[in-house]
Amino acid sequence: MRTENFQTLAVVRGRRIDLDQRPELIKGSVEFIAPAEYMVRPPMPPVYFFLIDVSISAVRSGMLEVVAETIKSCLDRLPGNSRTQIGFITFDSIIHF
Repeated sequence: MRTENFQTLAVVRGRRIDLDQRPELIKGSVEFIAPAEYMVRPPMPPVYFFLIDVSISAVRSGMLEVVAETIKSCLDRLPGNSRTQIGFITFDSIIHF
């Protein structure tokens, strides 16, 4: 039996004792996709930023090469067609834009 989500109820209110510490139990979100007639302008294009470690240890371990090949293989499949915006930020001891 899984017990990580189990919590006893407060005697006075009959609510979970941890309700104030668990926002996911009392706050929800709903996403509505508006049809075109509700939009003044087209939706913003998707933007992807890749943060890449280019430190000497990343280069020596081969991680940088794997990351570059993986990103390269995924670029054509990102949603948004020609409107998609892509950015790269690299870092070692400092950040490179």
